[in-house]
Amino acid sequence: MNTANFHFDNHRPWWHQLNEKCQQNREMFLSLAMDTSPPLNYYTVFHHLCQLIPKDAVIVSGGANTMDIGRAVMLNDNSNFILDWEFVHEKTYNWVDINRDLLMIPGVVETELFVNMATKAYFGMSDVRVRIQERNASI
Repeated sequence: MNTANFHFDNHRPWWHQLNEKCQQNREMFLSLAMDTSPPLNYYTVFHHLCQLIPKDAVIVSGGANTMDIGRAVMLNDNSNFILDWEFVHEKTYNWVDINRDLLMIPGVVETELFVNMATKAYFGMSDVRVRIQERNASI
């Protein structure tokens, strides 16, 4: 498509209908996110999680980055939602604080960050190499 000849008319009825539906979805999401009555719903937990994480964080449903499940919401054996947080590599994170803050969110069961639980970690890379990362046990 030649972008120089493309024109988008945002005054069309379908565009206004789409914007109305988007607003209705935002309002529904907000009402679900603010509902703290038990059992907590996915949106409540996700809303509180988004308040803690950096604005440039990428959150996807668990496994969506690595498995052929699209962007569906993935549940574990206990019917809990699984979310993956893709961390920006150029930043330094305080994992103890992140782990604690995430676990303080009502509805968050586990983080799987395994903070201060090991001195050596093995990472399987996409090119089949294994990267080993070690830390000082006294830290």
